[in-house]
Amino acid sequence: MSARPTDLDTRPRAHEMGIYKRYFDLIAAGVKTTEIRVNDSSRQKIVEGSLIRFRCRDDEVLTRVTQITHYPSFDDMFDHESVTSINPTATRGEQLANIRQIYPPEREALGVVAIGIELVDPPRPQETTAGARGTAEATNRSRRSHPVRVARREAASEAAAPGATAGARPPGHCPPAGP
Repeated sequence: MSARPTDLDTRPRAHEMGIYKRYFDLIAAGVKTTEIRVNDSSRQKIVEGSLIRFRCRDDEVLTRVTQITHYPSFDDMFDHESVTSINPTATRGEQLANIRQIYPPEREALGVVAIGIELVDPPRPQETTAGARGTAEATNRSRRSHPVRVARREAASEAAAPGATAGARPPGHCPPAGP
C-alpha cells in the first residue's frame, strides 16, 4: 500500500490512477488531454466533472474529467479520437503497440473508455512523513513477494510465447496506487 499523504483530509475527493512516467509527464505538462483505459468497474464510476488524481512514484497531478466516450476497442477509439491528445509524441501504430503491451485482449474485451481531462492543480510530490514512507516501501516489497502475486507472475511467464514476457510493463511503469 502507498504511504498515506499527510494532507489527505484537506484534498478534494478524486479517483486515483497509477500511470507510467512518460504519460504522467505529458499530463503534467498539459499536452496529454485524453487518458484511455479499459472500461473496468473502476472506470465505470467516472463521470464528466469527476476529479482524477494521477500518481507516478512520488508525484501526483489532479485533473478534472471534461468528457467520457466509450468504444468497443482501441482500434475503434483511434478512429474517432485525436492521436495527439492521447500521446503527442507517438503515432497511432506506436500507441496501439504500447497499449497492447499494457492491456491483453481479454481486458480490451471489457470495452475502452477515452477520458478527456484538464489540469486542476499543478503536479506535486506526495507529502508523506519519513516513517510512513519507510512503511510504504516495506509494504510494497511485501506486496511484490506475496505468494499469490509471485504465482500469477510465474503462470503468466509460462503461458507466454518463447522469448516473450506476458503482462510485461514497458520501462518507466509506476505501480498503481492502492491495493
